[in-house]
Amino acid sequence: RPSFAPLPGFIVKGVMGEMGEVLLMSSNRIDSSKLINSGYEFRFEGLENGFRHLLGMRKKEGLQ
Repeated sequence: RPSFAPLPGFIVKGVMGEMGEVLLMSSNRIDSSKLINSGYEFRFEGLENGFRHLLGMRKKEGLQ
């Protein structure tokens, strides 16, 4: 994650505990290849389509 100033891990852990260290100091790169290789079929192609469904939007121009 981008940040404005570097923050030492011991300060994050001291202030926010272990959860802060996990949330702020670790990588959040997500890869769907294991799900796809196991045969999982996603309902929507991409996050944008999933969010559009949840929000009731059909086209980029606006709502239903």
